[in-house]
Amino acid sequence: MDKFGLIGFPIKKSLSPMLFKEAYHGRWQYDLIEGEEFEASWKSFLDSYKGINITAPFKELAYAESEILCPECKVIGATNLVVKTPEGLVAHNSDYSGVKKCIEDEHIAKGSKALVVGCGGAGKAAAVAALDLGLDLIVINRTPEKAEEFARHLEGFYPGRVEALPFEEMAGAAGKCAIMIYTLPLAVDGAEALRCPVIMEANYKNPTFDAGKLAAEGIRYVPGKKWHLMQAVLGYEFFTGEVPDIEAMAELYR
Repeated sequence: MDKFGLIGFPIKKSLSPMLFKEAYHGRWQYDLIEGEEFEASWKSFLDSYKGINITAPFKELAYAESEILCPECKVIGATNLVVKTPEGLVAHNSDYSGVKKCIEDEHIAKGSKALVVGCGGAGKAAAVAALDLGLDLIVINRTPEKAEEFARHLEGFYPGRVEALPFEEMAGAAGKCAIMIYTLPLAVDGAEALRCPVIMEANYKNPTFDAGKLAAEGIRYVPGKKWHLMQAVLGYEFFTGEVPDIEAMAELYR
């Protein structure tokens, strides 16, 4: 029987096994393959699994090991889902498709600005999704050199539509944008005070923002659990070829 799993570190508290179980009512096995060393986790996948999800800090390493890259992976430079096929190891990025669906649901006008905070795997996926939906982009990262490098990379695909700003300009940048997508794994000083008409974040376990407070201020908030759900819904079909049970998956977040 085909088996699937998740690699990354740390992942002990991941919701992914429960999501996969609900998605297909327990018909396939899904394991947490936890370990600090990428090489050992990747070998476990190659030896025993048909497909794997990948989370931090392994998304870029898995991309480098994949043999066939979907178009968005080539731009992002990272993957969060690899599946074995007769043609080779195929890399997808359901972080990209998940966040793209979340942004689409907010009906933001093309030509508006989006701020992406963080240039890890999730941030890169969010940046490319926003650009593909016709939004111009500001990227900010705690390490400014990483933001500048990523902005230069994106300029090769989306000329004239990307800029990198210093981390200390984050609040001012948020005020100029129609949507902010916060992808840092932890809150940084002042993050909870950031304001934008739409705020979306990647963290579904320990959110940075107070949903009730934002709603009281008239700010639309898209929680990390929606992004997490959408990337699973849109990604699992690559593993199994079958549409998952979305309602059963969504129930886990309620």
